[in-house]
Amino acid sequence: QDSAKRPLLFVYPDTKLLEVITFLAIGPEIYVDGVVVITEENLNGKKIQTPVGRIGGKNVLRSMLESTSDWEEDFFGDVTASQIMVEVTQSDWVELESPLSKVIDIFGRTRFAFVPVVSTTKEYNSNKPIIIGTLTIRDFLPLIVNKKIHFNHDEIKGIINQISSPIVSVNEDS
Repeated sequence: QDSAKRPLLFVYPDTKLLEVITFLAIGPEIYVDGVVVITEENLNGKKIQTPVGRIGGKNVLRSMLESTSDWEEDFFGDVTASQIMVEVTQSDWVELESPLSKVIDIFGRTRFAFVPVVSTTKEYNSNKPIIIGTLTIRDFLPLIVNKKIHFNHDEIKGIINQISSPIVSVNEDS
């Protein structure tokens, strides 16, 4: 529920990369794990926002590395969110009533610790998913700390093995 209270950070498919990366800036109060890409339409006089993609730091880096152009100013001013986003489908989002295990499954399957939260209520006479928030791995930390949930060594080891990535290192001259 706390994640639904925080502002939803989103961009549109035509948002320029320079604007997208400002959301992904690293800082103690502003860091986010990803940004959801949405489309909007008016339906029965109400604005419907539907998730169509998500962008994280990996997407930005991958697009920079795969780019054939000079990725200086032109790259950041020309590339749009739709060009670097990972599309999301029904299997990539959760509803408020979804169990947390579904969120963890999505984290593991997509290797992306950022999940859109949607509502598929019929109040707009539409079956489209309406974005209402996001859940990130950071949202789980207060749950563990505040509830004083304790894990034994084997449980922690199992959790770490499920959600962690192998360490990749490079030589300092790389």
